[in-house]
Amino acid sequence: MGKEPLAGPPQDKHQRLPGQPGYRTRASRTGLDPIDTALETSHMEGLFLSRLFTGRLRTRQPLYLLLMLAIGIPLLVPLALSLAQYAYAKKMIYLELNPAPPSSRSLCPC
Repeated sequence: MGKEPLAGPPQDKHQRLPGQPGYRTRASRTGLDPIDTALETSHMEGLFLSRLFTGRLRTRQPLYLLLMLAIGIPLLVPLALSLAQYAYAKKMIYLELNPAPPSSRSLCPC
């Protein structure tokens, strides 16, 4: 009475796999089991990271958008600087600080 069946198909779609949201709060459970809590947390973090790296993470909340922008810009600045340094080293871009051509410069101040 009031106990879960030991065998048979799951009674609820959330009871299928440990780590799924709702698994730790299934029937006759308090939801305080540390193992189930850790499994659910790791499952949600995995979903977030997989959606983030595959480009399927969608949010409309301005706070989250600003937070992702604030974290993303400092992470992209070193990449942009590295690419600029590589292009400068390979002579893809020519940066001239003195606009005068080399032939018009003289060594003596006469």
